[in-house]
Amino acid sequence: MAEDKVKKSHVAIGVFGGCALIVVIAIIFLYIGISKTGLIGKSDTFPEPTRVVNVEAGTIDSVKTDLVASALRSLKNGEAHVVVTEEMLTSLMRQDLAAAGEQEGLDLANAQIAILDGFLEVYVPLEKDGQKTALTMLVKPILENGDIHMEIEEARLGTLKAPGFITDIPENLINDGIKKQLDALDGSFELTTVLLTDGEMTLGGKISLKNIPGF
Repeated sequence: MAEDKVKKSHVAIGVFGGCALIVVIAIIFLYIGISKTGLIGKSDTFPEPTRVVNVEAGTIDSVKTDLVASALRSLKNGEAHVVVTEEMLTSLMRQDLAAAGEQEGLDLANAQIAILDGFLEVYVPLEKDGQKTALTMLVKPILENGDIHMEIEEARLGTLKAPGFITDIPENLINDGIKKQLDALDGSFELTTVLLTDGEMTLGGKISLKNIPGF
């Protein structure tokens, strides 16, 4: 019974981890797109995030362990809730950005994701040709009929708003990636709730072992 609970929890965690990497890839594409427009050189401000997310040294494995523990505490009748903190998201993003390879101009040490009321604030300091600024994205998760997609409500470089055509590419990357992650589960996990409050994101879902090969 305990082993089954662990396996169920890892189903949801696998989806979450995959989606985190997709967001990182989208950030890189957005940065490349903005760099080509020359907006970095035009931005003369260095905006601050809504708040600084302090992350202790750790590993992705330790973050996943915390997520599994959260799911196990709530697991009941095939339903579980995973509480994701902004510290966890920030840790995963920094490590995934680092794993993706050095990206000139991206300040990985201070990149972060803050969880606001209803939004994720993705904040990445940038530097190009001696000009410092920051990329800020407000991302809103929307759940409809069991399907989730992300909308980039706003993307700014300093105080300059990024053109819509630039945000379309990373937004499509995020949503296509999320769909592939969920499709791969073949009905074994259904996301039912996504709640963002100050500092935390709660994911609720139904888990079915009968649809998982080998279970």
